Amino acid sequence: GKSSTDSELVNGFALNVQRAAQGMPAAVTNAKIALLDFPLQRHKVQMGVAVQVNDITEVEGIRQRELDITKERIQKILQSGANVVLTTKGID
Repeated sequence: GKSSTDSELVNGFALNVQRAAQGMPAAVTNAKIALLDFPLQRHKVQMGVAVQVNDITEVEGIRQRELDITKERIQKILQSGANVVLTTKGID
């Protein structure tokens, strides 16, 4: 909204994003950033995919695997040492 003469060059990046929770820091120094193009939400079978089970107990195994996939993704991010996570998808 201001004129070009009011612009200034800064060393770094400016991102127009929102924090997932108010308790998260607004600034991080020496950030190690993970850029993700997948959600950090409970993994679910994609729409249009049919899963046929022969026993109702198999459904619980599928649900547990969905949770395990999400946990595995989060563990890999933690192991990377990232202290900032940016994603194009959702975070729960």
